[in-house]
Amino acid sequence: IGKEGRQAVNNADFAIGQFRFLVRLLLVHGSLSAYRLGRLIKYSFYKNVAFGMLLFFYQPYAGFSGQALVDDISAAAYNVLFTALPILAFAVADRPVRGLDTLVRYPQTYHPRGSLTTRAFWKNGVLMATLDAAICFFVPYYARVAGGVAASAPAARGAAGHAAAGVVDVYALGKTAFIAILGVVSLEVGLVSRFWTLPFALALLLSYAAVFPFQLVYPAALEAVGTRDVAQFGVAARLFVSPRFWLVCLLCGLAAY
Repeated sequence: IGKEGRQAVNNADFAIGQFRFLVRLLLVHGSLSAYRLGRLIKYSFYKNVAFGMLLFFYQPYAGFSGQALVDDISAAAYNVLFTALPILAFAVADRPVRGLDTLVRYPQTYHPRGSLTTRAFWKNGVLMATLDAAICFFVPYYARVAGGVAASAPAARGAAGHAAAGVVDVYALGKTAFIAILGVVSLEVGLVSRFWTLPFALALLLSYAAVFPFQLVYPAALEAVGTRDVAQFGVAARLFVSPRFWLVCLLCGLAAY
């Protein structure tokens, strides 16, 4: 800038006044951008593939009928409410080393493709997501967490008189698998982060913790306006008092990592 006119500068993404500024632009800002964007892309695919495969694994058990394992509201809130803030805070603040001067002192740390290679993408963004989804579905399914809750809660009969084991089980299984997959993907972004900050820690903890009051408040809000959804009404309240539910969620996290 300042030597060859304004046209090139006006059409550039970055402009520097001296060539020596190129060192920090590449080795610090360029390195951080490559590192953050690579991990952002992998994690974004990871968490969405994991959620999609969770629904896929259920379909053989539903006769490929299209029956949803997770209710629409929880599914919509997955990306918007429960998993958005942690990766946003990660992509803004995370760094591979604590001191940024280290990136200038050791230029060999600059590897634009280090965080996002074809092999790393398929391994961490797709294969690991599929395995984690399998864990978060099959562990609750074969642990019979839904059946255990229904059997211990005779009051689970709905207003239409349906037996809890016939109506509530699929939704109890869905909520258990949903909360388990949320815990696993939240744990993943926490483990890959190399530089924990207070905003990142708060975003991670609060985003995951928000699922529990959400599952209680939303059905209450529906009930308050005179609407009763069988996918919501009383399901979370029965799950949260079941020791088997908490053990299954813990086992999913341990099995995934």
